[in-house]
Amino acid sequence: MIKPTVLIIEDNQEYQQLLQLGYERSQPGCRFEFFSSAEQVQQYLESPPFRPFIILLDYDLPGMNGLELLGQLKQSARFRHIPVLMFSMFTTTSLVDKAYEMGASAYLEKPSDLTSIQAFWLSLNMFWSHSAQLPRIND
Repeated sequence: MIKPTVLIIEDNQEYQQLLQLGYERSQPGCRFEFFSSAEQVQQYLESPPFRPFIILLDYDLPGMNGLELLGQLKQSARFRHIPVLMFSMFTTTSLVDKAYEMGASAYLEKPSDLTSIQAFWLSLNMFWSHSAQLPRIND
């Protein structure tokens, strides 16, 4: 069985390691790919027929920010149906509203410690791979 792929766009290397450790301890049954910038993930997504199961997108990125990338993904016929979860330590009402306005499937405050990251991975897996009904996409 092929594990679904989660793309994680997060520029903080230490936080990437914490996410990875939490993932390994919770073993949710998906695989993930890390990217440090919107530009890196754009290049990765250009390789057809790749389409991730879900995208976890930080707001505060170098260069293009997460909202700008979200806008591009949601304008693309190829990627607009993929759930994008925005997450950030910088949460304001206007930022949350803007993320939903631009098509985010959810907006989350970043889990800050290993225990909450493990719980995050488990809940992500339970909801998005067991509960949510996602559209079938034909290329």
